[in-house]
Amino acid sequence: MKPSPTKSRYFSRPKLGDVFEVALSKGDFGYIQYVYNYRKPPVCGPLIRILPGLYASRPENISDLVAQSERFWTFYPLATLLHQGLVTKVSNEAIPERCQTFPLFKACNRNFQTGQKTWFLWDGDKEWKEDPLSPEYYDLSLCQIIGHELLVERIETTWSPRDEV
Repeated sequence: MKPSPTKSRYFSRPKLGDVFEVALSKGDFGYIQYVYNYRKPPVCGPLIRILPGLYASRPENISDLVAQSERFWTFYPLATLLHQGLVTKVSNEAIPERCQTFPLFKACNRNFQTGQKTWFLWDGDKEWKEDPLSPEYYDLSLCQIIGHELLVERIETTWSPRDEV
């Protein structure tokens, strides 16, 4: 009988504060930090912050990188992608105090016939309509679970949540 991958002695579950290296398509690296596991319905799972910069090699001081402001937040199937070898754990660092509160997110429903977007805000407990979206919310991260390819694309480019407004 083949052992279950999740029970393998080589598989370790991500821990809050873990920092992961993401290999990018041109040989550079990006970095993410695991900060929250959202288990309430709707179950979104691991919340990560995308740290700034692209790096040719691993920074010497990961804690300095973690102390910087994140580019954006997103939900990401971290344990699965760690197990598949698509991200590599490099450190466990204290989550900055400003990042210990669950962030406010924006989301939209798009009418594909008209192109019109109806905006909503979500704080992890409740959701409310915010339409039109006030400029003060343009930089909020999108409430979405993204896959690895989209994460890599967003890290490699100058994409920001403001682009979706």
